Amino acid sequence: MIEAIQNLEDARDAKRGIISIGKKSVDGATSTFIRDARNCSNKKILEGVEAAEIIVLASFESAKDIFKFDNPKVSKEFYETQLQKMAVEFFNNFSAKNSTKSDKEIFHQSRKEMGKIADFLSNCGIKNPKRKLAEALHFQNFKQTENYNPVTISAIAGEDGHQHTIIEANVAFKGLTQEQKDLYDKIAVDGPLSPLQKSLMKEYREQIFSEKYVIPTQLINAIPGIRNAFEEINFLVRNVDEKSAITENDLEIIDVRKRAGALPTLLKDKNLTKEITRFNAKQANILMGGNGATLHWNSFGFTSLISIRVFF
Repeated sequence: MIEAIQNLEDARDAKRGIISIGKKSVDGATSTFIRDARNCSNKKILEGVEAAEIIVLASFESAKDIFKFDNPKVSKEFYETQLQKMAVEFFNNFSAKNSTKSDKEIFHQSRKEMGKIADFLSNCGIKNPKRKLAEALHFQNFKQTENYNPVTISAIAGEDGHQHTIIEANVAFKGLTQEQKDLYDKIAVDGPLSPLQKSLMKEYREQIFSEKYVIPTQLINAIPGIRNAFEEINFLVRNVDEKSAITENDLEIIDVRKRAGALPTLLKDKNLTKEITRFNAKQANILMGGNGATLHWNSFGFTSLISIRVFF
């Protein structure tokens, strides 16, 4: 299902006129995913079918994880066989039935499909299936081989009326500091989490600790680590026609920024909230290059809840 999810991501891009050029290893260690968006349509495109299919297929993957750490009353063979049948039936029919519907209608239908998965889990003797599916869904990003650094080629019209090529290169900031790793292990044992969440933390510990994965925004907030952290570099390509190879001398850096989401966390345990937030801020400081960098903190809503002093 992981490969199917990636194919759906590519299909969603293609609908917008974005071509996936492919995945490349730049230096034997850095994996890059290149997308050509120069012919991207400006028209409003429905998110719909592909986005819904991705979330439902990820829910099937979540159901596989739940079996490992629960006590279902059916055999593993029956459970996995039935899940696979349901997934195939969903994948073969959902798009055809819903492709012309509005995003709102498609979302409603996807919720029904996720409800079918929860009903199957319930019939197999798994309690609180909807909650457990939501908990396991947070970890599905780590089933990919690794996360690639995205590079997007686009075009803009300059003041001179000519089209100019822009290259946006994003370098992911992956892994955790040693302080965050130690805290992670502590939370996985006695943190304010459900038994399933603790089991999943242990299951995906190696991936989260490695430098192959970006920590996604949706990962539960009791886990240390800044989310979606990237260095974004924008290049202007000068004086090169489409048939010529681009060299380093043709690139002009027009913007460099480092960004991340979810620096603070909000938990009922105030001491743990402060500890995670402090470690995340220290990690953000490393991302920005250490002492002398300025951290800009944007808060959208709930500003009365944000009153955190950070000490490095």
